[in-house]
Amino acid sequence: MERQSAVASLSVDAAGKALTAGGSAASEGPNAAQEPPTTFAWTPKAAEALLRVRYETMRDRFHRNKSAKQLSIAWGLVATETSRLGGLIVDAKQCKSKVLYDY
Repeated sequence: MERQSAVASLSVDAAGKALTAGGSAASEGPNAAQEPPTTFAWTPKAAEALLRVRYETMRDRFHRNKSAKQLSIAWGLVATETSRLGGLIVDAKQCKSKVLYDY
C-alpha cells in the first residue's frame, strides 16, 4: 500500500483556503476568521458629511455627561447618517478616529 503525505491529503476550497482531510478549513490561529484589513480613504464628501452630522445634526447627543453606552450609540448613529449622506460605508470606529485624530 502507498501512503499519502499530510500535504498531499489536503485539498483547497473555492476561496483558496486549505482544507484538512475531513474537509474543514485549516486553523490559522485566533484571528483565522478575520479578513485582512482593506484600504480605506475618506472622500471629501464623506468627511464633510461626518463633520456636519457630528457637530450640527447630532451635537446634543455628545454634550454633557454621557455614559459609554450612550456615546457608543451616538457614534453608531453618526456612522449610519454619514454613510447615507457621504456615499461611503463607514463604521463608528472610523468616524470617531477621523473626528478625534484628524481634526
